[in-house]
Amino acid sequence: MGVAVTELGSAHAAAGSTSLVVTTTADAPAGSFIVGAAGAASATALTGVADAAGNAYPLGTVFNSGTAQGRYFHAPVATDLPAGSAITFTFAATAGAKLAIATAVTGLAGVDVEGAPAGGTGTSFQIAAGALGWAGEIVFDAFILAGGGGDAIGEDGASTTDGSVSQGAQLHLAHRIAATPAAVTYTASGPTSRSWAGNYKTFKAAAASPFNRAAQFTYLEF
Repeated sequence: MGVAVTELGSAHAAAGSTSLVVTTTADAPAGSFIVGAAGAASATALTGVADAAGNAYPLGTVFNSGTAQGRYFHAPVATDLPAGSAITFTFAATAGAKLAIATAVTGLAGVDVEGAPAGGTGTSFQIAAGALGWAGEIVFDAFILAGGGGDAIGEDGASTTDGSVSQGAQLHLAHRIAATPAAVTYTASGPTSRSWAGNYKTFKAAAASPFNRAAQFTYLEF
């Protein structure tokens, strides 16, 4: 079975709280991964993610534009999370509006790599991933725009949008499935020049092939 991505939902809330809840609109079955990004329209960091089924969520590296920041989260789903469940995001402070996007991904073997954050100012948002470890990997790209107020994002031509949510800042998430392990560059665009930051995160497909990893061979003697 190949990799498949299902949008679980997104949420945003004004400044004044240290938490945000996404209520899922689809199932995340046991054996899948929940993958997404969350952030704030301030220097306030995401510090934890939890769901109603008790799945564990490691957090990624912060990507910070200076006045808005985000980070990845993911969870190998040990216990099925049905539609209508709560995923709760906890932040370090009440400052800044809070934003989150979540997806469920089936057909994965595990995490491969998370890149070094990228960023700048302009109308083009470019995130370059190095050579991938495996063919068939899924590559997520997430970025946050300082002051983004629902900008119409021109999506990268090779990627599929998983969500775009705004309040005080704009958080955007997309993915592509790489047919080969060649390096890929994600490029999205917006109508207004903005300070932005983002990063990529890759996951190995269950049937992925390690084209650029050292091959291992077993020799049988008869």
